[in-house]
Amino acid sequence: MLTYHYHSPLNLAKSLITVVLLALLGSILAGCQTNAADTASNAELIPQEIRYRLPEAEAVTLIWGINDWSPLPDDLLPRKTKINDDDVMETIMAKDGEFFDATIQVPQGAILNYGFFILNSADGYEVNVWEPGEWEAHGPVTEVRTITEALNHDLVTTQTIYYETTNEAGQVLLSWGIDGWQYAPKRFRPSETYIKDYIMRTPMQRLDDTTFVTEITLPYGTLLNYGFSVEKNRQGGAIWVWDGDDATDRVEASANNVVRRQGGVELTYAKILPQDFTEGPQVLLIVAVLLGLVLLMRQRFLQVSAQQITAVWLTIGIGIGLFALLFLFRLRVAGFGWVNPAITLPYIPQMVATGYYDFFYVAGLTAVFAILQHYAQTAPTRRRWLGAIYIGLVWISLFIGFANIPIVRNIGRPFNYQWLYYSDFLLSNESRSAFFANITGTVLLNVVTLFTAVIAAGYLFTYLLVSLQPRFGQKSVNYLLWLTPCLLYVPFANWTIQSEEWEYSRVANPITSFVESVIEKRPSLYDPSEVTDMSEFLHDKPNPSTAPRSNKKVENVVLFVLESMPAEYIEAFGGIYPVNPNLQEYRDRSAIFTRIYAHAPSSNKSLAAILGGIYPNISYMSLTAEQPDIELPTLSSELSAKGYRTGFFNASDWSFSRGDEFIAHRKFDYVGDATNLTCDNYIDIGDQFTEGIVNEQCVIDAFTDWHGQGEASPFFAMFWTGGTHYPYYVYEEEIQYDTNNASLNRYLNAQRNSDKAFGRLLDYLKAQNLLDTTLIIVVGDHGEAFGRHAQSGHASYIYEENVHVPLVLINPLLFTGETYTTIGGDVDLAPTIFDLLELPPHADWEGNSLFSTNRSGRTYFFAPWSDLLFGMREDNFKLIFNASSNKYELYDLSTDPYETQNLADEMPEVVEAGHKRLAAWVQYHDQYMAERMTVKP
Repeated sequence: MLTYHYHSPLNLAKSLITVVLLALLGSILAGCQTNAADTASNAELIPQEIRYRLPEAEAVTLIWGINDWSPLPDDLLPRKTKINDDDVMETIMAKDGEFFDATIQVPQGAILNYGFFILNSADGYEVNVWEPGEWEAHGPVTEVRTITEALNHDLVTTQTIYYETTNEAGQVLLSWGIDGWQYAPKRFRPSETYIKDYIMRTPMQRLDDTTFVTEITLPYGTLLNYGFSVEKNRQGGAIWVWDGDDATDRVEASANNVVRRQGGVELTYAKILPQDFTEGPQVLLIVAVLLGLVLLMRQRFLQVSAQQITAVWLTIGIGIGLFALLFLFRLRVAGFGWVNPAITLPYIPQMVATGYYDFFYVAGLTAVFAILQHYAQTAPTRRRWLGAIYIGLVWISLFIGFANIPIVRNIGRPFNYQWLYYSDFLLSNESRSAFFANITGTVLLNVVTLFTAVIAAGYLFTYLLVSLQPRFGQKSVNYLLWLTPCLLYVPFANWTIQSEEWEYSRVANPITSFVESVIEKRPSLYDPSEVTDMSEFLHDKPNPSTAPRSNKKVENVVLFVLESMPAEYIEAFGGIYPVNPNLQEYRDRSAIFTRIYAHAPSSNKSLAAILGGIYPNISYMSLTAEQPDIELPTLSSELSAKGYRTGFFNASDWSFSRGDEFIAHRKFDYVGDATNLTCDNYIDIGDQFTEGIVNEQCVIDAFTDWHGQGEASPFFAMFWTGGTHYPYYVYEEEIQYDTNNASLNRYLNAQRNSDKAFGRLLDYLKAQNLLDTTLIIVVGDHGEAFGRHAQSGHASYIYEENVHVPLVLINPLLFTGETYTTIGGDVDLAPTIFDLLELPPHADWEGNSLFSTNRSGRTYFFAPWSDLLFGMREDNFKLIFNASSNKYELYDLSTDPYETQNLADEMPEVVEAGHKRLAAWVQYHDQYMAERMTVKP
């Protein structure tokens, strides 16, 4: 159909005039270009020799043009000349001693424009230097001439970088790269530079209390990318705070360039990273030398005989030695270390105060045994038994204090009853593997030398104490002299701890802290007055779905659970390590969900949530351990009732927290795990911690055997990998990825092996023509941390690295590479699977399909083992409530994905609303579990 438009005569006239003017302008421009070309073609060509002095260069290119950088016609181009993408001419210059030379033909009367591009130095390093020529000084070309120029600056230049921060910083490192964070050649790295996590790091020198400085020498014109990491506070404690903005922290290396950066982060509340104590041999040597001197002087100067060294005095002396060593450990946990005398010495009062709780423990232990020894003076056998028991307790106390350093670093607090329960009372395979993974030669050497040192120190202090007794006369005076420092120390240390507002975990004695943890405290979230609305947890509204459908019905289900896998290590979710190519291969036939969470950073709790469509019981206790036979509708039981064959294939041993018994009650036709799978063809070639773990390739073999022997009916197969659990199992030759973190490198190799198994699984399904009819779900059971937020492992906190997990749904007929930002969790997996199978979900499931249009937009999580933590995600915000300390953390994940800027004080209304949501969830779910569990958690 034609459409007619009416135009007025005036508009038509305007249009005609516009067309005519545009045509005239085009003709003029074309004429000018033709005349320039004709001029170049018809004019006499005059040779011009260009010489450029730069002895330190390897290659120089002449960049040139005529009459405002226009190129010559192709037939007039000199040899070794081309026209580049910017429509200017490039001529490679010939090296002639210290000069580079090029002779070109230029039309008479033309203006020659030129400059030089230096690409390589004579030493072989790359440079990218553009040097404009002084062509404006030469005028039009009228005769043969030689133009000589030289670089007016060095090919390399030194950049001085200053970082000004608060006086809380003790050590600052320049984190840097060149031309988009690439590595600089080794010749340009300062001697103390090292590479960590892909980035070059150079320690900066302290200029004054608030300023750090370093110098970097680079090729001229190099783009320097930089940021700053503060890795020690002023007290000498290890911290890690990043201060950098990739959008602005960059500079082009040029002559006399100085960078001054004002620090923009607060260091006062930076988390402390306890550092291992490895000075046991040095301590023993010092104590032995001092003891030797005392023994040499005892007769002449100290006037101490062997008969004066009684059991009571020796008990007190060893107690003082124990306190001295525990104090050294405490400094590491509390975050004190050596920077330099001017900075460190003023912190001595705070350092002394950190031993407060250790003092009470040692004083109590020593007093009890000193009194017992006093009353056993006439009973030699009893005295010897008391001495042996006391020495045993001293060694146990010393070992626990020594172990407390890495424990606090990994779980954020001293070991407690909740962690003892979590570890299956140290009887699980995982606990044994973790223990033996940390027993190194260095650790054993330190333990042995420290055990010896505490006894030697005991004798040293005993001789000193006894030698001082006669000097003060009466016993009452002696007692007063010893008690006075103690009585002064207690209020001073207590006042210091209170005024410094130190976290209890920094100064708590690990033994007394463990005893305190046995008594469980109920948080304020259980107060009924905190709850006003529980409607989001009720399934009493229509629940329409937007799930994709296919003409070919999806029948089979494969659920592939990745052990200890946060989203950040999967390539489709932004992972930077190429360790899951098989999963990535199916990205165009999958859908990913980028905001999915584990509800607790623990495998046994995720097992119940994933299979049962319920939130885990909110307790340090485990549903699988307390009531493995609970009547609970699960994916396996519901699909089994619908005629599905069901199989569970696990690369580890699920006896942890009686998980094997829980699985046995879930209606699986077949269960294969590390206790019954044979893996003759897959032998671990280098790992010594293999108890309770098999290679995941063996699990795939078990599945193919099981599937091949079964009937032609739909199946549900659930896989659970194991290699990525600490201490991370490497089954082939270890590949070195771009990290200096040995644990992370092992983890990445283990992840690569899991992906290899996943690839074999999908190859099998493809060979059996099952891909179109099989829904494949890949999900992490929880996360894993490698240093961020001062933690390693997964169960201590509920930051993103602990609970944010990947979720990938694969089916060629349902998905084509979609990305969903729906907020959800493990509790939603079972309803989502049933939605895609076009089956109604079980009424008891707490979760909801991720494709439902009637979702709350929130999900919840908790961690009860270190501190008691509760959290929720809604929109871009994530709230964390520490019920142990009654503190809140609020993060905007859209701008702060690594959770570094706590907004709780700035947005109290968001915190208050979130607290009420958390209380509603806790109380609703507590009632939900109480109705189903016969054993109260």
